[in-house]
Amino acid sequence: MLLARSIFLMRTTGAILAALIALPACGVGNDDDSGGTDTPSTPDDRKCSAELSTVGTFTMSQPVPDIRNNTTNEAGADGMPDFTGCWPVGTWTFTAKVETTDCETPPVPKSEYRFVTTYQADVDGLGAEYDYAMQSPTLAASGEFLRLKVSSGGGGLCEGVMELYLDGGKTAWLLHPALNDFNKSGPLTGFGDYATYDAPIYP
Repeated sequence: MLLARSIFLMRTTGAILAALIALPACGVGNDDDSGGTDTPSTPDDRKCSAELSTVGTFTMSQPVPDIRNNTTNEAGADGMPDFTGCWPVGTWTFTAKVETTDCETPPVPKSEYRFVTTYQADVDGLGAEYDYAMQSPTLAASGEFLRLKVSSGGGGLCEGVMELYLDGGKTAWLLHPALNDFNKSGPLTGFGDYATYDAPIYP
């Protein structure tokens, strides 16, 4: 498993509220934060919610590296990929659809969500890493929070995690596009959640 590297758009840290989302245990991603507070609300502050589905495409931008011998673990290609399983390097593009909601005014997803995963090879002996860059939607400079991550679900499954906290942290979009075919381009499926709150809710 590759090590994950955290990068921050605006340096805000904290733990994700367990009532909002349970992340898979094996992560290969990072956190991108924009704005936020350190005082999370509770589930009792929720005003309304919605269940979402996601569909889209993944375009691999770099094949799995072959820079080491898998038998001897020494430098030198051996004709075999150095990693197996989740390989999220490329462009993740997807849409979200509201399946059910108890909101008086149903939420309206953006026309497109897109982020790019890049691979950073191990050059300092600390391990290889992934970096993430949000491409759409574009968040405001303040008052909005973003977290990006890709986790390995086993058997090659890559699950994306895009968390968007908008409206001063009172609106949360938690989107989980999933790539079922690894090491090549393939379709994305997945799910998501939406909720609004009386008070700001941030990780």
